[in-house]
Amino acid sequence: MLKFAPVLIATLFAPAAWADAPRVVADIAPVHSLVAQVMKGVGTPDLLIEPTASPHSYALRPSQAAALEAADIVVTTSEILTPWLMGPVSSLASDALVLEVMTLEGSVHHDMRGDEDDHDHGHDHSGETGDDDLDPHGWLDPENATLWIGAIEAGLSAVDPENADLYSANALKAVLDLTAMSTRIDAQMSAVKSQPFMVLHDGFQYFDRRFGPEFEGSIALGDAAAPSPKRIANARDQLREHAVVCVFTEPQQSERLVDVVIGGTDTKIGELDAMGARLSPGPDLYFELLQGLADSFAECLEK
Repeated sequence: MLKFAPVLIATLFAPAAWADAPRVVADIAPVHSLVAQVMKGVGTPDLLIEPTASPHSYALRPSQAAALEAADIVVTTSEILTPWLMGPVSSLASDALVLEVMTLEGSVHHDMRGDEDDHDHGHDHSGETGDDDLDPHGWLDPENATLWIGAIEAGLSAVDPENADLYSANALKAVLDLTAMSTRIDAQMSAVKSQPFMVLHDGFQYFDRRFGPEFEGSIALGDAAAPSPKRIANARDQLREHAVVCVFTEPQQSERLVDVVIGGTDTKIGELDAMGARLSPGPDLYFELLQGLADSFAECLEK
């Protein structure tokens, strides 16, 4: 697994003056957005996976492979999220600083919720890595984003010390903005904190554990797993038993299974977007993504 702890960056990579902005590659749009925030005024990172594509399996275009080969820093989310990416990073970006942010010490980790749903919103495994049960969608918790911004700032400052003050200022602003947004979202979600919801597949627990709507289950175990007839029947029973207010689908997914599960009830359908499929990549995407989740929850769960 490719990773470097932030505290080791300065000693592992000797500072050097860069005539141009560091060449930085990020895997998914939300993490790319965090990098772009820290790099404001210096340069623009490259994005590997468009937000409309699945991160779980992807074929690099020649231009993306070239970007990896030229990279000074590669920021990835998790080997569990993009298992196919570790090989190209190792072979094409062997001289780059690689930050695998979900492995950073202090990151909040949650296990996949599976069939036996854990409703303990305080459960986490901060700093644990290498767990096959790890839910890799950690960017949906702004506490993780705050930690990762610090690591990104440290990495950029190590390879580009001439712009270290700007990276530091950008990182501080991003963290303050995230803190303010978290406060606003917490207030926004207070009215629907106890409302029960279900999802097409469970990829949003880092958000709902942080801000509070009551998760009651998922129709499919994962976004690549087709649910069995038994699981669909169980989802229908669960929806009725818990008086689920809303079932959420995703931009990349069909509503067909949701329609089957909610048929004959007045349960509403909403949409949650974990990747920013309807957003433009860039420094604002992460804030827009979190606010979009809050707005979707609040609108669909309001009675």
